[in-house]
Amino acid sequence: MKTPFTSSAGAGEIRAPALSVSTGGLTKSHVLAHEIGISPAMVRRAIMKGELPAIPHGERSLMIPNRICRLVKTYGLRGVAGMVARGELGTERLL
Repeated sequence: MKTPFTSSAGAGEIRAPALSVSTGGLTKSHVLAHEIGISPAMVRRAIMKGELPAIPHGERSLMIPNRICRLVKTYGLRGVAGMVARGELGTERLL
């Protein structure tokens, strides 16, 4: 059974950094969606497109580093997606 949680993400797969995140904890994707007032589907869609870094946690749960959550709350989901696209916020900087 193939899982979409791979470190070398292709089309429609989640770009996951290494599991040793030392940035101060993790937040579930649906909790972030609730805190910023958007649908959890929008957050999952951004993760699947590679616009938002996430770490797989079990079969169905996605965790987002708290550092990224703070950026999303400040700049919005599209602002963070732009940072990732420009390479300002690559997954290598999460470690």
